[in-house]
Amino acid sequence: MIVIQFRNFKVMDYVNNYYSRETYGVYYDHKVTSINGIDMWSAIEFDDIQPPKYKKGPGRPKKLRKKEPDENPNRSRLIRDQVPYKCSRSRAIGHNTRRCPLPPLIVPEEQNEEPSGAAEGVG
Repeated sequence: MIVIQFRNFKVMDYVNNYYSRETYGVYYDHKVTSINGIDMWSAIEFDDIQPPKYKKGPGRPKKLRKKEPDENPNRSRLIRDQVPYKCSRSRAIGHNTRRCPLPPLIVPEEQNEEPSGAAEGVG
C-alpha cells in the first residue's frame, strides 16, 4: 500500500471489489430479526444441568510446561551433545570416572587414634 501511495496511484484500483461498501451493503442489507428473550422461552421438565463432580486423581499432580517450537516434544532428558564427557581420574575425554578403564584408586585409611596425652585428659 505504501508503494502504491508513493507512486501516486489509486489504492482502490488494487483492492478487490469484495471489500467495497456497495458489496457490503448487498450482503448485509437484509433485516436480521431478533429472537425472543429468555422470559419468552418455554419451560422444560428436567433439572438444570450441573457440572460433573471433581474427582482428584491419585498421586502427585504432573507439572507440564509449554515446550518451545524447536524442542522435541518426546524427549524428556537432555543430552550432552555439545560438551564432551571428561574423566576426573584419567583426564581422558569420552568417558567418566564410573566407566574409567584405570583401576580404582586405593585410599589408605587414616589412623584416627588420638595422642596418648589427649586421651588421658592431661592439662
